Amino acid sequence: MRKTRDCWVMICSMAWVAFVLICLRFTFVANFGDITKVFVEELVLLVSVFVLNVLFLKQKVTWRIKSSFKETLLIMIPVFFFFMIDILVSSGHALLNILKAGGISVIVALFEEYYFRGIIFSKINFYLNEGKAAYAGRIKACLYSGLIFGGFHFINLFHQSFYITTLQVIQVTCLGLVLCALYLRSGSLILPIMLHAAIDFISFISSGPEVDAHLTLRGCLTGAVVYIVIAFLLLIGGRRRIAART
Repeated sequence: MRKTRDCWVMICSMAWVAFVLICLRFTFVANFGDITKVFVEELVLLVSVFVLNVLFLKQKVTWRIKSSFKETLLIMIPVFFFFMIDILVSSGHALLNILKAGGISVIVALFEEYYFRGIIFSKINFYLNEGKAAYAGRIKACLYSGLIFGGFHFINLFHQSFYITTLQVIQVTCLGLVLCALYLRSGSLILPIMLHAAIDFISFISSGPEVDAHLTLRGCLTGAVVYIVIAFLLLIGGRRRIAART
């Protein structure tokens, strides 16, 4: 009974998030500049899902890193890699543009990680494993959560073509696998948020908030392969720890 209820609550929460986002994009927020618009949208969505979680979903979101210091350093490699790219990409840009891109990246990462990893993935992971330490079940939870995360981005069909949106969905689905793997390995949302913000920063500083409009098939597939490889290494490398961690 509880599983059915939670399933419907999650579906309703996703419908609510989609409804709020659509309303924002077709109301007064649509008149804002690109940067302000994205910031306001993500902030409103973050507050919305926080309230939903407190009142209805009631999913505990963990922030304290549970992995050992040595393991944390190891799984920080992809985060460190993208932060190094951040430094290279941002060199030569005005400080104000860097701050704007950084602000948007953080607020986007906070909302999407809190909701899609902290709540949605955690719910799926719990019910697939029935509270048991099952490695295979956790991998399935990563896959299902990644598909939900990617599929949710079809909402962007309201302002971009089907082709570009599909490329985005493919890439974001694979990125979702990496973020879930980081959450599993570290037991905390901190590292997924850091990686997500770093990747978004690269995109925003390079192409602005409408970065998806510049996606190409080659770029999409290259990014997807990189994300799949990183996720595979993170999940295989921490197999015993992931199976044992609740």
